[in-house]
Amino acid sequence: MTEPTAEVPIERATTRLVSATLQHSVLGGVAVWHGFVILAAFASLMNHRLVGVALVWVVGVHAVVAVACLLCAVLRLPALPCLIATFVAIAVDLLAVSDWRSTMVFAAIWTAGITCATPVLILRPRAAILVGAAALGGHLVLQITLHPDWPLHVRLMVIVLGVILFVGVRAMRSTIDGAARRADEQAERARESARAERIARDTGREIAEDARVLHDTIINTLSLVARGPGADFNLDAVRRRAAHDTAVIRRLSRDGEPQRADEDGGLAQLVAAVGHHAALPIDYDGPPPEDLERFDSLLPVEASRAIVRAVFELVTNAAKHSGARSVRLRLELQPVGVVISVSDDGIGFAGEPVPGRGLAESVFRRCEDANVAVSLRSAPGKGTTVTLVYGMEREERTAPMPDERADLNARAIAVAGCWIWAGIIISADLVLSVFRPSTIAVSTIAVSMSLAVLAAIAWSFARRRRAAPLWLTILMVLSVPAAYLAPILAIIDAGQPLLFFPALVGTVPLVILMMTHRSGIPLTLALVGLGVAVTAVSLTMATTQHSSFLSAIVAAAPQLGLFAGWGVFVPVLTRAVGAYREQLWTAFELDVGTAAQNALTTARERWIRVGTRTSVALLDEIAMGAADPRDPAVQRRCADEESYLRQLLLIDPTVLNLSPWLALALVKARSRSVSLEVRGGTVDSSDPATARLAGEVLLTVLDFCGASDQVIVSLFSEADGPVCLILGPAGLAPVLEDVLAANLPALECVAGASHTLISVRPASIVDADVVLSSRLSGPVHERSR
Repeated sequence: MTEPTAEVPIERATTRLVSATLQHSVLGGVAVWHGFVILAAFASLMNHRLVGVALVWVVGVHAVVAVACLLCAVLRLPALPCLIATFVAIAVDLLAVSDWRSTMVFAAIWTAGITCATPVLILRPRAAILVGAAALGGHLVLQITLHPDWPLHVRLMVIVLGVILFVGVRAMRSTIDGAARRADEQAERARESARAERIARDTGREIAEDARVLHDTIINTLSLVARGPGADFNLDAVRRRAAHDTAVIRRLSRDGEPQRADEDGGLAQLVAAVGHHAALPIDYDGPPPEDLERFDSLLPVEASRAIVRAVFELVTNAAKHSGARSVRLRLELQPVGVVISVSDDGIGFAGEPVPGRGLAESVFRRCEDANVAVSLRSAPGKGTTVTLVYGMEREERTAPMPDERADLNARAIAVAGCWIWAGIIISADLVLSVFRPSTIAVSTIAVSMSLAVLAAIAWSFARRRRAAPLWLTILMVLSVPAAYLAPILAIIDAGQPLLFFPALVGTVPLVILMMTHRSGIPLTLALVGLGVAVTAVSLTMATTQHSSFLSAIVAAAPQLGLFAGWGVFVPVLTRAVGAYREQLWTAFELDVGTAAQNALTTARERWIRVGTRTSVALLDEIAMGAADPRDPAVQRRCADEESYLRQLLLIDPTVLNLSPWLALALVKARSRSVSLEVRGGTVDSSDPATARLAGEVLLTVLDFCGASDQVIVSLFSEADGPVCLILGPAGLAPVLEDVLAANLPALECVAGASHTLISVRPASIVDADVVLSSRLSGPVHERSR
C-alpha cells in the first residue's frame, strides 16, 4: 500500500494512511517476533528438548521469514505472503519439537495466535477471517497429526488464544478506523469552512478594493462635474480625468488588475504622481526617489498599493472638502517599516469618518486589509492629519501559522485503539488462566486484575483530558517489571513449562505509558525495570539445573515484540499524516486561490460592469467632447449617476452570492423608477443556488412594480441559516405562482391587503416534514389568502 496523496478522496485518506501504517508496523513486529522464536529454539536446545538438525531448520526458516517481513515493510510490498510464510514456519516448529513442555511450543502457540490476529490489521475483513481461520485450523491439524499425545489443554489454549486475539484485534481495528473516519470528517468540515471563509475574505477584499477604485475615480469625477464649474474649473483637465477613469474601470473589469498607470511605480513615483493629479500644491518632506525605490522592493504589493491609493484619496478629499490652500506630505522610512502623514490646513471636522463611505472605505478599510495602521487627527478650524504606518512585523504576526490549520491527529487515532488493546489483552489472559495450574493461575489473575484497575484509572484521567497524577505514573512504571516477575517466578518455583506464562499482559502498561505521556521518561524507566527483571531471572535460571537463561528472554519476547509494533505504528503514522497534511494544504491553497479568482472574475463581470455601464458611457461622452461638463443637463446626469453608484457601493462587497443580483436589481429599479432599498449589512446567501432564486424572484417583483412603487430587501440570519425577505406591493402572489410551486418550501409568500412578503431560505435547512406537508397542502400563496 502507498501513502495517499492530496488527490485521494478525503473521506478515505486517513483510513488509508492507517492501513498502510498498520501494515508496516505489523510486518516489523512479526520480523522481530521471528527473531525471538530463534532465541526460543536455542533455549530448547540448551534444555535438551531440540536436536541440532532441527535447530538448523528452525533458525534458517525463521531468519528467512524475518528478512522477508523487513523487506516487505521497507519496500511496501503486500503482507499476505509473509503471513503464509509465518504459517510455514509454525509447521517447521511443530515438526522440530516433540515435548509440549519445550520453549519452542510456547513460541509456536503464540506465533499461531499472532498469525490469527494480524490479518485483521492488514487485510480486508473477509480475507482476514479466511486467513485467520486457516491459520488456526491448520495449526490444530498439524498439532493433532504430528503430536496426538499432547494434552488437551495445549490444543484448547491455541483455540482460545486465537479466537480472543482475533475478536479483540478486530474491535481495536474498528475503533482505530472509526477514529480515522472522524478525523477525516472533522478535517473536511474544517477545510470547507476555511475554504469558504478564505474565498469570501480574499474575494471580498478584492471586490472592496474595486469599490474603492470606483469611488476614487468615477464617483469623484462625477461629483466634480455635478457641483458645476468653479473658479478653478479646467475643461481640458476634467476631460483628461474622465478618459483616465473610464480606462481604469475597463481595465478593472477586463484584466482583474485594478491599478492606475500612475500608481504602478509605488512609493518611488508617489510624490510626482500626486503632484501631477492634485488640485492643491503639495509640500513634500521625505527621502529622495532613489531611497524610496530601494525600500519599495521590500514592501508587499498589497501594502504598497494600499498606501499609494490611500494617499491619493486623502489629497483628493482635502481638495474637495477641506478648503485648504496646500497639503503637506511627510514620508519617513524606518528600519522595519514606513510612516506617511498627509496634513492640510483646511476647516477640519469633529468626530469620526462615516462608516462605509469616503475615508472610512477608501482609506481606513483599504489600509486595514493590507495591515497598514491608520490614525486620524482633526478638529474644526485646525485642519486634518492622517498618518499611515506599515511595519514588516505586522505581516508576520497576521500570517496563518501551521498550528492553526485543521489537524489530522495521528496520536489521537492511536490512543483510541490503546484502551481497546488493554481490554483485549487483560480479558484474554483471564480466560487463559483456566488452563494454568492453580498455583500459577493465582499469580496471573492477580497481575491481570491489578493491571485492569490501573488501566481503568488511567482511562478515566485521559477521558477527562487530565494528566495522570504522579502516583499513578509510578504504579504504572512499577507494574511493568512486576507483571513479568510474578508469573515467571511462580512458574520457576512450580517447575512448570513456559507455556503457562502470560506473555502479552505486560504490554498493557507499556502501551498506556507510551500513549498517555508526552514525556518518554516514564516509558524509559519501565523498559529499564523490565530489562533488570529479565536479567535477574536469566541469572536465576542459569543456575538452575536443566534450565536455560534464554527462556527468560523468550518469556518477555511477546510483550516486547508487540510493544515494538506499537512503537513503530505511532511515529510512522504521525509522519505519514504530517506529510499528507502538508500535501493536502498545498492543494487546498491552490484550490482556494483558483476558486477565489473565479469568484472574483464572476463578481466583477456581473457587478462592476453592470453597475458602471451608464456612468462609463457618460464619462466617455465628456472625455470625447460629446458632452459639455458645463452644461446643467450633463451636470444633472452626473449627479444622478453619482447617487446611483453611491447606492451601489452600499452593498457590502463580502456579500458574494447575492451582490450581483442586487446590482442587477438596482439597475432594473432605476430604469423603472421603482424605489429599491437594501437592508442587511454583511448577511449573504449560503449558496449560489439560493442567491439565484432570491435574485430571480426580486427581478420578477421589479418587473411587476410600477413607477413610484417601493420594494425593500432585508437580509438577516436566523438560527438555521440566512434569510432573504422581499417586501413588495400587493397582488404579487399570482405572478409568482409557478416559481412558488417549483421551490416549496424554500420560497414562501404571504399576501396582505397592501403588501406582499416573500421569504427565501436555503432548501437544505428546511425540515423534510415541512417539505412533505407543503406539497400536500398546495401552494403557499393560496394558503395565505
